[in-house]
Parts: sequence; C-alpha cells; structure tokens
Amino acid sequence: MLALGVLTYRQVGYWHDTESFWLRALALTDDNYIAHEELAGFLHRQGRTEEAIAQVRRCSRSVRPLAANLILAGYEQRKGNLATAIERYEMVALHASSPGLRAKAYRDMGNCYRAMGTR
Repeated sequence: MLALGVLTYRQVGYWHDTESFWLRALALTDDNYIAHEELAGFLHRQGRTEEAIAQVRRCSRSVRPLAANLILAGYEQRKGNLATAIERYEMVALHASSPGLRAKAYRDMGNCYRAMGTR
C-alpha cells in the first residue's frame, strides 16, 4: 500500500492542473494531436496566444493538419498577414473532405480577399 501511495502521490503531481496534465501527456507520447489541441485551447483561454499557436503549429504537422491549418489561417488573418492566411485557407479548401470545413475555408478566404481589396 505504501508503494501505491507513493506512486499515486507522484502521479497527482502531474495532474494538478490542466496545463501540467497536457504537458505530461505530450512528454509521454509521440504525435499526440489531441494533447496539442487541448493544450492550445487552454493556453488560448489563458490569453497566451503565442504559446497556443506554437501548439497548433505542431498539430499542423500531425495527422490532423487541416483543422490546425484552419486555426493558423485565422491567426494569420487576425495579425494582418492576409497572403499567408489565404495560402492556408486554400490548402484546407482543396483537401478537406468535410463540406463544412471546406465552406469555412472558402468563406474566410473570401474575407481575406475582400480585406485586401479595400487597402
């Protein structure tokens, strides 16, 4: 029981908050897009946008690159990097099998083009 208590105490240290939980998951696994996405969402809600985007960039190289690229395109669009945003939206629009994802990419790409035309 003592050994189990020590192990439990050690594990609880990794789970005491959301950030440490997802960081631990990332430390123990490879290409864990769920952990990257969840950590990105947590960091974003904390106002730590640059750190969140770093996690999303890692997702864009994983098994779910389309969703990550859609997020990154929105980030670039908000920063005023419209040409970069358009490139990411185009990639999503061309490769998405989901009509909803494709429609969002085309809509947001259109917004970028409209913003570029007004400058």
